[in-house]
Amino acid sequence: MGDSDDKDSPGFSIGPTLASEQPATISAPEASKESTGEPIESGLILAGKYRLDEHIGSGGMGQVFKGQHLLLHTPIAIKVLHAFVSSDARHERRFQREARAAVVLDHPNTVRVFDFGRHGDTPFIVMEYIQGVSLDNWLFGQGGLPAINEVANITLQLLAALEAAHALNIVHRDLKPENVLLTPGRDGAVVVKIVDFGLAHVEDPADLGPTLTQRDAIAGTPAYMSPEQCRSLAVGPSTDLYAVGCLLTTMLQGDPPFDGAAAMDVIAKQMFLPPPPLRRPPEAEPVPPLLERLRMDLLAKQAHARPKDAATTAERLREAISPEAHAKRLPSRKGDIPMGSREERAIHSSHDPLTFNAPSTRPAAASLTVTVVKLASHPDGWNENHIAGLASQGISIVSVSSSVESEAPRGEVTILDAADDIAAAVSAIRSLEGSPVVVCVQHTGGASMNQLIEAGASEVLRYPIATDKLAKRIRRASKRSR
Repeated sequence: MGDSDDKDSPGFSIGPTLASEQPATISAPEASKESTGEPIESGLILAGKYRLDEHIGSGGMGQVFKGQHLLLHTPIAIKVLHAFVSSDARHERRFQREARAAVVLDHPNTVRVFDFGRHGDTPFIVMEYIQGVSLDNWLFGQGGLPAINEVANITLQLLAALEAAHALNIVHRDLKPENVLLTPGRDGAVVVKIVDFGLAHVEDPADLGPTLTQRDAIAGTPAYMSPEQCRSLAVGPSTDLYAVGCLLTTMLQGDPPFDGAAAMDVIAKQMFLPPPPLRRPPEAEPVPPLLERLRMDLLAKQAHARPKDAATTAERLREAISPEAHAKRLPSRKGDIPMGSREERAIHSSHDPLTFNAPSTRPAAASLTVTVVKLASHPDGWNENHIAGLASQGISIVSVSSSVESEAPRGEVTILDAADDIAAAVSAIRSLEGSPVVVCVQHTGGASMNQLIEAGASEVLRYPIATDKLAKRIRRASKRSR
């Protein structure tokens, strides 16, 4: 569950679990054998007043200990940079930024920072000790999907923290299940705490030195990164709201919207693929339509298409889980539906993985539109990765279906993925009445090639389907039809 494939990817921040019944420990590169200074381990006393008692988490940047304030006799959490990291001035500035962002914020739903200092050459941060569990571990321990009201409660607390952070011009940039802690409150209710502001973008005149949010550096966790963050563009509050949409998806289905074998696969999907419909078991509690609409809006590819701020998102979330609000916003009679644009009134509730219509997610620079018809299934045939690859070359997929008779929107060119079913391909080409068609087949023998060309195929491409070759065939087919 979650982004386990990305946790050890170089260049991506890892947020430690401060305290957990079973803390998620993430392997980090081993420190250099030639490093000098006193080793950071349990029993060490920092600055003469903070004792390290128990190692409770590790990440790519540092490690976290449960400790004690020797003068106040109170439990604390102490985060220290790895020795091989602290020698890099950039990482130390990021560490200082994490401390300052948390101190400036001081919100009930963020972990408080008490002190920042150095032990020899090693920087450390002293924080409140949270006796709880990460959202990632909490979801794993549920044994199933959590109730809608639990999801809403956690999300509303996240939004409250973000509203306060954004008001101070702080953008977290790395919201993910590992950076969200759940701890029991005084009344037994769950209290949410956001941790790890190491990647935070802070608009602060006191933040001297080179920026840590350069446009040419990708930073974050791919499964929870916004499209603009994936493109290494300037980020704003809407970047965190996109991450909330990813977290909301994770809580509602057990996994983030997009996954992949490699970080770059996930990044490509974040930039180009429309968010897929929720995957929930049939016996799961139904997701209110207004909640699904909010989720899809949070996952909009364009930042301006998302809710305008955290407060607006929280208001819509409260409305989404209110039966009375649904009765007003989604009345039973079609004629009573409130006026608005077609996109605003649309409820994204399709559960057909082969069919979608996503004109609003089409890249602005798209020069061609394509319809895909999958006549057969084959490992080397069409898959969702081709959508991202073609989108990066200015070719937008308007629909994917299993039949040419589908009522899904039609593009300028049709891709027929036929595997070895030449007869079905020939029939489909003829039914398309002369529109440009690119046929993808497993084999291209002389007889089968002749059949396809005689039927009216504009281009024929043999498996495996390479995106660059497919893009060339699509453009050629389009030019021939003009």
